Amino acid sequence: MTDIWYQGKKHYLPIIIDHTAADERQRGNGDNAEGINRASCLVYMSLYDFGCVPKKERQLEIDEAGAINMYNISKADCEDGEIILELEMLEE
Repeated sequence: MTDIWYQGKKHYLPIIIDHTAADERQRGNGDNAEGINRASCLVYMSLYDFGCVPKKERQLEIDEAGAINMYNISKADCEDGEIILELEMLEE
């Protein structure tokens, strides 16, 4: 169970965050500034619990072990009532 903020609304629900699956996906070379890295993850959650499928190119904040991380939604799908989000953020 964790807190998620989307479109100014706070949700408290069970999610699965997978940082390794996103790293295994094929990525093109970016033009990030020196010292800035792109971090990505996949998030799985219930459509019933969240209430809607988040839109691509919007931001989503997730409380991860007490730290609030802000991600950009690069891909959003829903399969059989399960939302699958591909999220990215830039980190130093």
